[in-house]
Parts: sequence; C-alpha cells; structure tokens
Amino acid sequence: MSLTDSLPLSMRYSITGSDAIPTKTTLSRFDSTSSSYNSASNNKILIPISAGDKFIDTSKGYLYFKVASNHTDADGANKAALVGNGAAIIEKLEIAVAGSSGKVESIDNYNVYHLYDELWKSNVNDLTYRQAVAGGGAAALESKALGVQLSETGASGNSVNVAIKLNCAFLNSYFNKAIPAGMNQFTIEITLASFDNAMVQMAAVDAPFTYTVSEVRYYAPCYQVLDEQIMSQYAQQVASQPIMWIGQSVNTITNAIAAAAGKQTLQINSSYRSLNGLCTLVRTSENLNTRTKNGLNAFNLTNISSYKYRIMSESMPPDDVDISSTNTCRSYIEASKVFAKHGETHSVCSAVSQTQWLADDDAANDSVGSGSLCVSLVKFSDERLVMQGLDTSATSAPSIIEINFSSAPSASTGLTLALHDRMFIHNPNGIVEAQF
Repeated sequence: MSLTDSLPLSMRYSITGSDAIPTKTTLSRFDSTSSSYNSASNNKILIPISAGDKFIDTSKGYLYFKVASNHTDADGANKAALVGNGAAIIEKLEIAVAGSSGKVESIDNYNVYHLYDELWKSNVNDLTYRQAVAGGGAAALESKALGVQLSETGASGNSVNVAIKLNCAFLNSYFNKAIPAGMNQFTIEITLASFDNAMVQMAAVDAPFTYTVSEVRYYAPCYQVLDEQIMSQYAQQVASQPIMWIGQSVNTITNAIAAAAGKQTLQINSSYRSLNGLCTLVRTSENLNTRTKNGLNAFNLTNISSYKYRIMSESMPPDDVDISSTNTCRSYIEASKVFAKHGETHSVCSAVSQTQWLADDDAANDSVGSGSLCVSLVKFSDERLVMQGLDTSATSAPSIIEINFSSAPSASTGLTLALHDRMFIHNPNGIVEAQF
C-alpha cells in the first residue's frame, strides 16, 4: 500500500478537483405573453423560452407570479386561503417545443401531484422555506393543508407574490441536465384551476369567486460557454447525433368509488417502459370544486381495511397491504418508497405523521388526512441508473387496484398517480421527441 493511499483526504493535496470551463452566466427572465390572467376567463398562461447559444439550467429555475383574490365580503374581514401554496392554481402543466408534434410533456391534476409529492420531500426547514417563498402556511412539525389567507379585493393583504419550482421531467431531469444550447424555443403552458379548486374560504365570502394572476415569469440561469473549441465540439455532436435527458413524469387516472362496503376494483391501465410507482389518492367527492372545502390535498383512508395492485396479472405486492389504527407500517413504507428522490430508497420526512396518515379529509381544516395507497415498482435504488421501474409497455393485460372497505365509504374519487421515466431526445434536425 502506498503512502498516498494511507493518507486521509485532508492531507491528500493532489486531489483538488478540475477547473470549470470559462462561462458567462446570467439569471435570465422569461415573461408570459399577457400581463394578467383570470381563473374564470383568460386562464391559459404561455411562457415562451429561448436562449440562443446559451444553456438553460432549469434545475435552478422557478416560476414567479402574483396571485390576488377577487372575492368581496360584506363583513369586510372574511378571507380565502390558498390550498397548500401557490402551486394550487396550476390545474395543468404542459411543455411544447417548436417544430415538435404535440406536447412533449403534459400533466393533468398538476396541483394535486405537486402538493403531495412536495409533502413527502418536506421537513420543518422545507416548510419554513415555503412559507417565505411559495405562499405556504406557517411551519410546524406536521404540515398544514392551507397556505396564505387572502383578503377581499382592494383590501390590505389581498395578494401574495410566490416562487415555485415546477415539478416535471422536462425541466428537472435526474442529473440536472441543462436545456441544450441552440434548441428550438419551448413554451411552458399553464392552465389555471378554478377559485373553488385552488382556494378555501375561511368564512363566507361573496362573488366574484375568481382570482387574478399577474407578473408571471420564469427565471433560470443561462450559461454561455466562452471556450470556442468546446463549443465547436458541442456543435459537431449536436449536428451528428441525438442528445437526451431523462426525468420522472406522472400521468393521472381518475375513477369513481361507490358508497358501498366490500371489494372495489379501479382500472388504472398504464403502459410505460419504466413504471416507477403507483399512488392512489382517495378524495370525498363532495369536497371537489367546492370553495367551502379542501379538495386538493385532503385525502382519507376511512373504512379502507386493505389494498393491493394487480399489474400484468401479478399481485403487487404479493399479499394485501392491511390498514388499521394500529397497522400503518406497510402502507406508510410503500408511500415513502414511491416518493423517494432518485437513487434513494425512502423519503423520510416530518411533514406526514401517523396521525395525519389516518386522519379524514376534514372540510377546511389545516390538519387533513395525508394517507394514500401506494406500491413502489423500482427495482434498484442507484442514482447512476435510469429506467429502473417495471416495463409494462409490451402487454395489453389490464392493471387494477383492489380496495377492501370494511364498511361503506362516502362517495369518493380515486386519483391514481402513475410515476414513470420520460426521456427527451433532441435530434440533429432540431425536433424534440419524448419516449416513455
């Protein structure tokens, strides 16, 4: 053994790292195509993004906007609260690339996915950050379901400015890949949720039940490489062969749950090369799109005694996952695996306690239920690898979830999140295609 091998890193001066390539970096701002939007009328936000010969580091990018409630109030004191944080207003998120056919990524029920995924990646320090940045509620050991409360139109405290990191594969790849220099313009497209979906009235408020979004822009660092030789090599590579990046995206499947005891089966057919996990969120139907109740991040496991998925005719897991007031271990572990960061085995957070896991979806309360029905399908937990999930692309066999109810639940909706790997390929002809 050499002397160098015996030295601790603090004494191995030969290990110093490599110099970064010379670049000019600017935090670039990309404005939306309109100055303001309304949740009930002009509710489609378009943000075109192009940086010429610069690389766009979307892993450090964020969406910035101002949201103001348009409600009035005869009492002069009643407020409406954002559900979760500013992400509540995004009903649908899409990415379109000029010259490419269709959307390269599209996420329905984006607000539900964003808030729940964020919950599993949150500790007290994250909750504190989101209160200051994204319009979230005051930090506590457990998460709070409701965010900042907005006063009636024209009153002090009627609006809030927020910044949120958009959660999609195109903008947040596994290895933090920058958007390639010279790529065709792409557009972030956002469809706004209704007032009744994004807000909860804290006490009776008056019409109009809408909100306004303004000052919409996307910020991201852009890097201009100043070394001509490196850029020449890059240009040759882009012109001769495809380049790619990959991240985790999500598809949503909605099913009705009847007010009936016994076994209920929900169809969740999902065909992907790498299906990483499934998560079914149960929401009481009467809570949805009702401004007096929380229909976005209030879930419940009420009267559910067990569940399991059947994928390609195989039970996953092999036996039922039981749920009771004294048995939350397996269901909680499956959720923590499904929402773990890439390369990690579990997501350990302080935001979802056992009490919240079993709680109901109590109307407009801050302490709503956070329980879900999950199964992890990732084979390995290695940050170097991609496409580690279950390949369901080559079969037409149905996929289902079987839920056993000990007694009749309220009429509900089962929203299943199908998390999967999505690969983006930038071809020499400039066309970007998505494969999944």
